[in-house]
This record gives sequence, C-alpha cells and structure tokens, in this order.
Amino acid sequence: KGLGFWGLVGAVFFATAGGPYNIEPAIQAAGAWPAVLTQLCVSLFWSFPVALVATELSAAIPMNGGRILWAQKAFVSHPWFADMLAFIMGSLIALHALIDLAVYPGLVRTYLGQATGGECPEWVGFTALAIAVVLNLQDLDLVGKALVIFGACVILPFMVIVVEAVPLVPAGYEVMLQSTPRIDYAVLLSTVIWNNSGYDICSVSAGDIDDVQHTLLPAMGLTCLLVAIQYMVPMALGTVVDPHFSHWTNGHFSEVGALAVGEWFRDVMAVGGVFASMGLMNSRLRFAAQNLASMAQLGLLPSAVGKTLESGAPVVAVFAYAAGVVALVVMDFDLAILFEVCAVICCGMIIAEIFLFLMLREVAPELDRPFRIPFGTAGTALVLLPAVVVSAVGVALNRIEAVAALAVVVAAAAAAHMVLDAVKLAVPVLFVDPQRSTDAWEPCPTVELKDQKIDP
Repeated sequence: KGLGFWGLVGAVFFATAGGPYNIEPAIQAAGAWPAVLTQLCVSLFWSFPVALVATELSAAIPMNGGRILWAQKAFVSHPWFADMLAFIMGSLIALHALIDLAVYPGLVRTYLGQATGGECPEWVGFTALAIAVVLNLQDLDLVGKALVIFGACVILPFMVIVVEAVPLVPAGYEVMLQSTPRIDYAVLLSTVIWNNSGYDICSVSAGDIDDVQHTLLPAMGLTCLLVAIQYMVPMALGTVVDPHFSHWTNGHFSEVGALAVGEWFRDVMAVGGVFASMGLMNSRLRFAAQNLASMAQLGLLPSAVGKTLESGAPVVAVFAYAAGVVALVVMDFDLAILFEVCAVICCGMIIAEIFLFLMLREVAPELDRPFRIPFGTAGTALVLLPAVVVSAVGVALNRIEAVAALAVVVAAAAAAHMVLDAVKLAVPVLFVDPQRSTDAWEPCPTVELKDQKIDP
C-alpha cells in the first residue's frame, strides 16, 4: 500500500527534523532572538523553496528515484554523462545517509540511559536498529503511520513545556530579545541548516506515494509549517525558562522540561528523545534504502541491490544499510570527523538540485507538471536564489578539508561508475537495462476498449 497523506507528513517530518532536539546549540551560539530569526529565515528562504522544487519535480516524474531521475532526464540526450551524474548524486545521498544513520543507535542508548538512570549497553542500540529494519520491511504506508505515532510522542512533551512557560513570559520576555555578546555565525547557521535538511529526500519514493500529484503539495506545506513552529516556539519560550544561553548544549531541553514542569519530566523528555531517534532512524533508513534500490532499478548498480519484497520494501538495500551502520558502530569510528563532510554534501546537493530543476524547465517543457512554481524560469530562479546563497554560505562555513573530502568522494564515485560500466559490458545480465528514450519518461497511454467482445 502506498504512502498516504498523514503517513507522508510523518515521514517528511522525521526525514527533516524529528522534534526540536539538537537545535539547542543555535541558542548557545547566538542567543534567543537571533536563533529564532535564523530559523524563520531558513524556513522561508531555504526549506520552503527546496520543498517546492521537490514537489514540482516529484509530481511531474512520479517515479522512485528522485534526484537520480532528475539528473538522467536533464541530460537525456547525453546518456553516459547522465548516468555518471546520477550515480554520483546517488552515491552522495548514500554516504550522507549511512553516516547519519550510524548516529541513532547511540542516541537511543543515550536517551534511554537518561530515562532509566543508568548506562545502556551497546546491544540496546543494535536492538533499536533491528526494530527499524523489521518495520522498514513492511509497506511504506505502515512505516508512515508508525512515524505519525512517533511524532505525537515527540511533540507532546514540548507542548507541555510551552504551556508551562507561557505564564512566565510577562516577567521574562526581555530574555527573548537578547543575544550573546559575540554571535558564532558558523555554529548558528550550520546547526539550523542541519536540523532543517531533508525535505527533498521524499522524492526518492515519489512512485510509492498515493496520488502523489495531489497529496505531496499539501503534505509538504503542512510539514514545513509544523517544522518551523516546533522549532521556533520551544526555542523562544525555553529561553524564558532558562535564560542562561551558555547552558544550551545538545540535550538541554530535558533540563528545560525539568525546570518548567518538575524533575520527573526530565525522564519524559528522555523518552521523547528515544521516540525522536527511532523516528529519524526509521524514516531515513527507508528513504536511503529506496535510493540504493532505485540506482539498481535504473541500471546504475547490480539488479540484485534493487530486489524488493511483496510489500515494496527494498530488502537488500535495507540490510545493506543495517550492516554498514553496525560496522561503523563496532569500529567506533569518530563520526564527528564526517559530519562536516555531510554538511557540505547537503548544501552542495541543494545547489545541484536547483540547477537540475531550472535545467528541466528548459529542456523538458513537455513534462506534465500538475503543480508548478507560478513563475517563468527567470522568476523561479530569483525565488530560488536565496536557497542557493544559503547553501553556498553553508559550504563556506566548513573547513576547506571538508570541501576537499567531498571532491575526493565525487572522484571516487565517478571512478566506481566507470568500473561498474565495464562490468556491465562484460556481464550485462547482472544489470537492469532501462529504456533510453524520452518516451520512457512519459505516462503510459490509457487504452479504452469500446464495443469489443473479449473471449473469456
């Protein structure tokens, strides 16, 4: 069964945010009003335009693959380069997802340890990963409905904090108008961007969304609004509860909950953190696995990688990611080293995505676009320009080593694609051979049978 409206909202919410957890360093870096204002600006000028781009292209090409398909369509007249670019983009998505997923088993252990008052063993994190694998072998609609429940469990504790903090506003509203003596713009912007990225990842499963041409736009709009509010309101009112900006490190909302409601509420916030981590792991695992499966189904990887169950779950890709996460956790790899690379990948992919979007406006005007950003190509480019600027600043804020590492990854992906091309020529039976023509992107024509007798 395909992903319905509320399941889609839950999936995109967790692919993007998963609750206000981990936004706290933005307040520590800048104070109350700069952090809230930055969140508002990123929502309006970065998140929302990216969501519109993903919505228009997903509705126009309602097939699984997302940015991989967009790259192939944009350069359909140059198939070798189209496949090369699609493979590089798919590989960057896969690397970003693997590093991201490796964090969540540890977060489940951390939050569960806070709730139980002890340190959780490593097998707890692996159990959480196993639960995510089992859930992601079900149909996508069931995954989405589970994420809606997880989302409610995450949001409700913050709603309690907001209700308890509102009476404190008359006496403490001035703190919401304050900033730190020296704003750390790098930490501020990178934190907010990281916690708002992911709206476009749902496009990788566009073919599995029920009535995607009419469902995606309202679901994206609602999720954009929900994500912005669930960050800004707790950030603003939380500083009234604890006005000491230096306290606002990762996980500080648990302390804010204890101050606003009572000591017992710290455990409630920790349980909410478990649900947030589980939701993030489930949503990102499914979309990441579908990305790998789509690469195989489009002939970029061996066809075995694209194997799916009757439920539509990309079973081989799901287990491949699970194995990769276990390997990173067991090796105790310092993931912090790779986070800057992930940030550069995220911002760089947004720039590439917008470029492909504008290119498709020009080279593929025949695409039926049920939803279209209501401007010409030039006007749309101006609307999307702030998102490009924010992404470029996001890249510039990272160390040159991270940018260099990204260049190495791109070169390695290009080399891997050439090797796989050679393997495909030598053993073509291992790969799918998708049709290479513009017609392959068009919907199948509807055939009407009139006044015809069919012999049973």
